[in-house]
Amino acid sequence: MNHWSVFILFIHFKNLVNNFINYLDSSYVIHMPKVFAEYKEHAKKKIIEAALQVFSEKGYTKTTMKDIGKKLGISKGALYLYFPSKYELFKAIIEKWQETLNEIIVSSLKDKKIIDGLEGLFNRALSDHKNNFRLSFEFISESSHDAFIRDIIKENYDKNIETLSNYMEKMKLEEILGNEIDIHSQSMSIIALLIGLIGSLILGAEKKEVQNVWVKSIKLILGKH
Repeated sequence: MNHWSVFILFIHFKNLVNNFINYLDSSYVIHMPKVFAEYKEHAKKKIIEAALQVFSEKGYTKTTMKDIGKKLGISKGALYLYFPSKYELFKAIIEKWQETLNEIIVSSLKDKKIIDGLEGLFNRALSDHKNNFRLSFEFISESSHDAFIRDIIKENYDKNIETLSNYMEKMKLEEILGNEIDIHSQSMSIIALLIGLIGSLILGAEKKEVQNVWVKSIKLILGKH
C-alpha cells in the first residue's frame, strides 16, 4: 500500500468519525457538549442507564450489545467505542453501584449514632436501589459460573466491607463501640444481612417487617440489646 492510499484511508476514517460525532450531537439519546472528556462521560452514563433497562427487561445473559444499541438508537459498533464488550459494560455498572453504596455508607454514618446511622443506611439502600434488586441477584447468580463476573462482584463487595469497617473502627476509637467488637466480622455480618433482607423483599416480605428485622439484627450483631 503506497503513501497516497494510506492518506485516502485516513481521510475516509476521519470522515466516518466526524459523521458519528455529528450523529450523536443531533441525537436526543446521547446529546453532549463538545468538550471531549465531558462528552465521553455523558455518553457512558447514557449507555449504562440504557443497559440497566435492557438487563432488567431481558436478563443479563440474554441481552446483547445490539439490544442495548437499539434501546439508544445507535449501532452496536458505536457502543464498542465506549465499552469493548458486555463484560466491560457490566463492570462499569457494578462499579457505579459500589460507588453509590459507599456514598450511602459514608453519608449515613457520618456524625450519627451507630444504630441510627445503620438504620438510615438501610433505608437509603432500599430507596436508591429499589429498581435494581432483582438484577443484583441475577448478577450474583451469574457469578456462580462466570469467573469474570464473580471477581468483579467480590472486589466491590470487599470495598463495601472495607468502607463500613473504616467507619466502625473510627467509632471504636471514639468509644462509641466497645473494644470487644470484631470490626471485620461485624462489617461482613452487616453487609450479608443487607443482601439477605433485600432478597426477602424480592420474595415478597413486607417492607416494614424487614426494616424492623434490620434494626433488631443490627443491635444483636453490635451487642447493643
